[in-house]
Amino acid sequence: MLPSQPEFLTPTPPPVPSTRIPVAWKLRDIVFVVVMPVVSAVLLGIAGVVLLGSGSDDPLREVTRRLRTDTLTIGMLVTAGLYGLFLAAIALVLRHRRARWTAVGVRRPPLLPFVLLPVIFFVQLFAVTATNAVVMTATGNFQNPQIEALTQGEDFGDTPQSNAAATPVPSEGDAAAPEADAGQSFSALEQPFVLSRFLLILLVVGVFAPIVEELLFRGLLFGWLRAHLPLWVAVVLSAALFSAAHVIPLLFPALFAAGLVWALVYQWSGSIWTTALLHMGQNSLAVFTLFVLLPALQQRGLIPQP
Repeated sequence: MLPSQPEFLTPTPPPVPSTRIPVAWKLRDIVFVVVMPVVSAVLLGIAGVVLLGSGSDDPLREVTRRLRTDTLTIGMLVTAGLYGLFLAAIALVLRHRRARWTAVGVRRPPLLPFVLLPVIFFVQLFAVTATNAVVMTATGNFQNPQIEALTQGEDFGDTPQSNAAATPVPSEGDAAAPEADAGQSFSALEQPFVLSRFLLILLVVGVFAPIVEELLFRGLLFGWLRAHLPLWVAVVLSAALFSAAHVIPLLFPALFAAGLVWALVYQWSGSIWTTALLHMGQNSLAVFTLFVLLPALQQRGLIPQP
């Protein structure tokens, strides 16, 4: 019988690679990123009401009167400020945890995912469009309050007159189903086109908001879920939380589909810029459809006037 080898000479099997990538931040950090901007925005809003309404018998009526002078522009600036607070909260968490921005995916994307982005975008667009079509078939209606907030009663002429209150941002689910939204009021689109307002909406909705949302939902949230849960659970749960965060039930299925695509792409590429570009494309297409394409089709008589 051959003598057994000493234990230190016995080869050890290679470690089994883990799909769970550890992250520096905790769940409470994600809660902080979500709660801090919202609380700050509420406090700033209260302060604004007090300051704008000071010296008036009815402060809320005075604030409403002033906001009506340019509802859409003020709404976009408020939305940009809120996303700025989210970005600041993310930066504070990374600084507190001594983590680099690369930890949330701010790095150059690999060549293959970047080259395939146009193909992925059309797959994403098909998924969102099909989902919206199913929702419209099931419900018999598809009213998107985010589109109404951007269009109803808003005047794009030289003398703005608005009776609508501003609320933020058309979401990723909007661009994919223009037919589904055709029954909505596009009264704002009958007004003269103002390039500066269109560019402001495109900058806030089509560029800034997608970048911040990807840092939050894919970089922070999905990164933490992936570090603590199986990959597919992290993908599904992050997509569900992303859709729920938009608090519009009719858009939940489409946003969930988009969230699945973006989580998988982020997992594959490791770069937040791949998903941010897909997200920006979806939102920018929604803005272009709403403010450029639909008015042009109405003017040519290809779709009925409202």
